[in-house]
Amino acid sequence: MKGLEKGLGAYAVVVVVAVLLLAAGGCERAPERPATLAVIGLDGGTWDLIDPWIREGKMPNLAAIAERGCRAPLGSMKPSVSPVIWTTVATGLDPEEHGITFFLRTGGGDSPRPVDSSMRTAPALWNMASRSGVDVAVIGWFVSWPAEALNGRIVSDRAHYGTGVEGRTFPAGYLADLRPPGPGKVTEAMPRFLTADYDPKRIAAGRATDAAPDDRINFLVFDRFVRAWTRDRFYLDAAHRLLDDGAPPELLLLYLRGTDDVQHGFWKFMQPEFFEGVTEEQVRDFGGTIENYWRWVDEELGLFVDRLPPDSALLLLSDHGAGPAVGEFAITKPDYMHLSGAHRDTGIIVAAGPGVKRGCKVEGATVKDIAPTVLAWMGMPVGRDMVGRVIDGMFEAGPAVAREAGSVATWKRGEKGDGDPEADENDPAREDVLRHLRSLGYIN
Repeated sequence: MKGLEKGLGAYAVVVVVAVLLLAAGGCERAPERPATLAVIGLDGGTWDLIDPWIREGKMPNLAAIAERGCRAPLGSMKPSVSPVIWTTVATGLDPEEHGITFFLRTGGGDSPRPVDSSMRTAPALWNMASRSGVDVAVIGWFVSWPAEALNGRIVSDRAHYGTGVEGRTFPAGYLADLRPPGPGKVTEAMPRFLTADYDPKRIAAGRATDAAPDDRINFLVFDRFVRAWTRDRFYLDAAHRLLDDGAPPELLLLYLRGTDDVQHGFWKFMQPEFFEGVTEEQVRDFGGTIENYWRWVDEELGLFVDRLPPDSALLLLSDHGAGPAVGEFAITKPDYMHLSGAHRDTGIIVAAGPGVKRGCKVEGATVKDIAPTVLAWMGMPVGRDMVGRVIDGMFEAGPAVAREAGSVATWKRGEKGDGDPEADENDPAREDVLRHLRSLGYIN
């Protein structure tokens, strides 16, 4: 008995020491799920532009988020096609697995169809979260139309076309009274971004390859600024309306495309030394458009983040970077010579919130790592078939984040996206989507 008592006494000492070590932080634990994890996509973001603006004090909100958290370059993927990349971001899978491989899908003699959620062959983060009982909201995410039924709300990426678009939101009729800003609001906003004698009646004339220079500029303003700002303003308004509804969702995904649009259109005026035929007047009128747009987005980012609960977390990212359309990135098709910005291989990532390691150094992160990281951050298991990894270097708990979240073989159930595959047949926005893709040079 004395030997047993001695052994038990030693065991008790070990237990007490272990408890003390745990209490002192001897074992890292994953952070609690944030009140809201907001994933914000800023298409085409590049540190090459953003860093100088931060140093000059022109993007204080993004600077503040990065200062209290973690920032890094984010590797992109090929093909550098935004709906493909953003679907990889949302699914954690390669294009061959998630089913979105280009802007369009053709076959069987049918006319081209812009890709939509019914063509996706794998669940997105919002489907995974919904299955797990998480309250989720999706606003404007690329390839989120037709809206899928879930435990939350979707304002799809075609919602800005109006109530005539079937499947624009879930629940059906959600934010039915919300409209994009009209011509008056556009005219009122424009001087902040550029100087132009813009005339909507001359848009059609500017589409022609032999258009007069003034008509071509007029079309550029419409195609690369008016469309961009109108769409982003709509989805930002939708985000604020969502927060007006009551308790914020546990997972929120918001996407803004206009940052990429203005970079495609106005780069030559910002860096005229790379291009021929840019006049001093054009530099004066449009040279600050890209910077002005990013500064506007930064202000809107600050307004939105201020409305989130104080213990929320943020993950900001871009799908690729950007630069001048020169050299190997030059645009040679005459129909698209009004475009002067092109994609680059490296985008941005910024994380902040409870459990994020301040000032951390993250290396080698790519767009394929986002879905696993979001799942682990939310305490949800990561699919072992996902092609990326949890970016554990940005968390104070390190590998414990992925370890405690656990894993599953796959989140796929063999199903396609829950969006209605017939919705596109009578979609009044279809032709406008195709026209917009032609103006970008993505399709003929």
